Amino acid sequence: MSKRGFVAVQESFFDETGKAFQFLTSEFGMNGPELRTVLLPAVAFGGRGIRYVIKLDVSGMSLVTQAEVELEASRLIAKLPELVQAARIGARNHVTSKATTLSGLKHTLKLHARYVRQLQPLMEPDHVLALMRAANAREWD
Repeated sequence: MSKRGFVAVQESFFDETGKAFQFLTSEFGMNGPELRTVLLPAVAFGGRGIRYVIKLDVSGMSLVTQAEVELEASRLIAKLPELVQAARIGARNHVTSKATTLSGLKHTLKLHARYVRQLQPLMEPDHVLALMRAANAREWD
């Protein structure tokens, strides 16, 4: 794997992620994309107590997508593979994370976006807490 291929991933990450997850704003009325670069390059979409954060793990050359749910006194955070399995929309091992090349990044973004599109209608207030807990969400005060 050449470093040159991953440079293209890093350069394209924000634009490609914004495009792949744009449906969260157009179909679900969320805000975003919000670009972050504090620890890892990340793109976030949020609204109505939920936020999806898509991160580029530079050291692992992979993509990490997670959902964050704000509660009154804490926040629950769960990774996409666990949410997919908990929601019974797929197997967690089918949620790949490879992003070593630009084509790999685009493929993984498309896959993650497809699962998030299926997951979002299930993230309603009446069900989200049980779903996040079933996905072994971490709880932060």
